[in-house]
Amino acid sequence: MTKTKTLPESEARKKLALLKRLKSLEEKSWNIKSQLPHLYGQTFYRWQRTFFESVNSMNLLCAANQIGKSAASIRKCIHWATATNLWKKLWPGQTPRIFWYIYPNSEVATIEFEKKWVTEFMPRGHAKDHAVYGWSEKRDKGYIKQIDFKSGVSIVFKTHSQALSALQTATVHAVFADEELPEDMYSEISIRLAATEGYFHMVFTATLNQELWRRAIQSGTREEEMFPAAHKVQISMYDCLVYEDGSPGLYTEEKIKKIMAQCKSQAEIDRRVFGKFVTEQGRTFHAFDIGKHFSEPMQVPPMGWGVYAGVDPGGGGTSHPSAIICLAVDPPAKKGVVFRAWRGDGIQTTAGDVYEKYRELSRDLHVVDKRYDYSAKDFETIASRAGESFNKADKNRERGEEILNTLFRNGMLTIADGNVELRKLGTELATLLKGADKSKSKDDLADALRYAVMAVGWDFEELNRTPAKESEVEYKPKRMTEAELLAEEIKERRRGFFDEREEKGFEEASWADDDFDEWNNAY
Repeated sequence: MTKTKTLPESEARKKLALLKRLKSLEEKSWNIKSQLPHLYGQTFYRWQRTFFESVNSMNLLCAANQIGKSAASIRKCIHWATATNLWKKLWPGQTPRIFWYIYPNSEVATIEFEKKWVTEFMPRGHAKDHAVYGWSEKRDKGYIKQIDFKSGVSIVFKTHSQALSALQTATVHAVFADEELPEDMYSEISIRLAATEGYFHMVFTATLNQELWRRAIQSGTREEEMFPAAHKVQISMYDCLVYEDGSPGLYTEEKIKKIMAQCKSQAEIDRRVFGKFVTEQGRTFHAFDIGKHFSEPMQVPPMGWGVYAGVDPGGGGTSHPSAIICLAVDPPAKKGVVFRAWRGDGIQTTAGDVYEKYRELSRDLHVVDKRYDYSAKDFETIASRAGESFNKADKNRERGEEILNTLFRNGMLTIADGNVELRKLGTELATLLKGADKSKSKDDLADALRYAVMAVGWDFEELNRTPAKESEVEYKPKRMTEAELLAEEIKERRRGFFDEREEKGFEEASWADDDFDEWNNAY
């Protein structure tokens, strides 16, 4: 018979004390992790982890709806604002002070902050008052304005509709954008980040058909690709079947198939399920393809070609800038090329300024016909006093849009790939949606182009004899316009995100020991 070995009473007490100490430490570490949900609150998908840990200067995540792309961005933003041990590596010789987080508008930013940031990811409990993780919020008229961390970093909330002038005096070390950022806003942001060697992050479902982001995410050739050094990835719902720890994800193949069956078109499936960059079906100029309708640069039209001009004097301000188009048309009027353009972005212009700009653009041209928006009375007066005769534009929007789509669809109209202003026209044509708010839409060059093309006696006889192929016929949604679909989609995304989130256990991470040491010292 084997006898049980009995420990001396003193050793037994020591072992019991050690077990109690270990249990206390385990409970304390668990409590610490529960107070830092941006690090330990939810299990990552593998693609989320890669995005979270990327230190590339640009990070682009084009993804399906309701899969956790915003969560990955928010968690990274909070982490970088509080992980002081990373700052020397991220910003050598600098101390970060300002991050921007950009949402479509203030209402969305406030809802996201209240329902997602605070509820799921912000430091809580004792951590809310900690020397590094501690934070406070600032609001303006009820809308969230910024988060101030005790680490010294402030996260300032910006919106897509914000005037670019409001971005021009800031020093910013990191920018995080939720939803597709307007191209002109990115241009201003890139200058701000260049000064600090800062970082740009954008998570989005492609909906605006902007050429910059198409070339960044889904380029056809290496020469066409924008931002080749960026961390960029397209994520589908099928990438969310399993978390990185092997546990089931939010989606199953059966659930994905049901979602696909509810989509109204293949384009919607590609965008909402597979996270692809797809062309909008509800675009005003649906026949325009930015990859097909740019031609070789043209300085002056060939001999015999006629020049037509379209002038939109605009409102004289920065929200509705003035625009001028010069269109060259071949003698049979079967082919046209837009070869000069100007849009007065960010500057105040008078009717006199616009007329002088027109004179500058047309100085070496013989203009056959020039049309202007006749609501600008001062422009007509100034031009006539200078001995220049302008004709009133045909402003029938529906007919002008139909003519432009016919021209593009049949290869009769291109844009000379000559300069930035001509590229602006391409962006307008590619992104303007049907039913869009006129006051917020960039359509100034498109309006000037409408005025010019409607002055031309185009030869459509050949088209009348040879109908366009069925595949080239204009697509017309039967139920909802794409703009309406987009509005509904954003609503569903914001609402559904919170309803379907599964509870996950806290995860381990490589930085846990450093946090434990810091917290143990603090307490």
